Amino acid sequence: MIDNSGAIDMVQGNLSDCVRVDGSATTCFDPTQVPSLITNETPGGTVDGSNASFTLANTLSPANSLVLYRNGLLLQAGIDYNIQTDGSILFVAAAIPQPGDVLLASYQDNASSSDAAHLGAPTSLSVAPQGIQSSVPQILCSAAGTTTSIASVTSLGSCVIPANTLAVGDRVEVRFSLSHQGSASGFIFSVLWGGTTIVHQAVPQSEAIVTGHGDASIGTGGTNLDMQTWGAVLPFAAGVASASNALGALIKVDFQVGISAAGTDSVTLQNYTVLRYPAH
Repeated sequence: MIDNSGAIDMVQGNLSDCVRVDGSATTCFDPTQVPSLITNETPGGTVDGSNASFTLANTLSPANSLVLYRNGLLLQAGIDYNIQTDGSILFVAAAIPQPGDVLLASYQDNASSSDAAHLGAPTSLSVAPQGIQSSVPQILCSAAGTTTSIASVTSLGSCVIPANTLAVGDRVEVRFSLSHQGSASGFIFSVLWGGTTIVHQAVPQSEAIVTGHGDASIGTGGTNLDMQTWGAVLPFAAGVASASNALGALIKVDFQVGISAAGTDSVTLQNYTVLRYPAH
């Protein structure tokens, strides 16, 4: 090697070693052990706007080597989709591929380069790894709801969290805002996490705006729920509950409202947002 003064210097090491540009010696890599790279594979699964699960033809190795594109745009693991324990891809509700979408996947599999030669796959290692989990909040749902003016309880909006989206250690934040048009009748509202009621309150007829903020904390023994609600007239209130929803089943967050007496009054779900803070 050439040292800092421009003179030829000796490198310490074994005869079979390779020399780095800084002059250090190390064991040379074995080209037969370089993982193969699968490029531009179309994941298996029906692109119909409702199917969230897709499969790959080979085993991810490592699991975070997947680079996934939809219509040429790079998707982010932990935000748009999650890798399941069986290696399949599960999209979150807000990112489920719609009819006409084109998915392309590139990833490393566990075949050696000698196997890859038979598969016709290149051995480049230029894949930029994507984390399976992310510390960045993930928007599961965010939208405006509908309006009701009837006395029976009606769902004004809901967020369906697909099975296996949540994991132990995750926290899900739920926010909503209701507006009351009219002053002739009060109303009741409820927020449900699956089959568990997080909050259920009666609102006086003079109230114009109600808002709420709550969390679902996913633990090994189940899910702890809490919510705070208040309005211009409605006093501040807080409550807690627990749920035992299996993470392997879908969970529906539902916002329900019923007018106390049918008439000219109406209630609108102005907005609802469900955020996931992944375990990290």
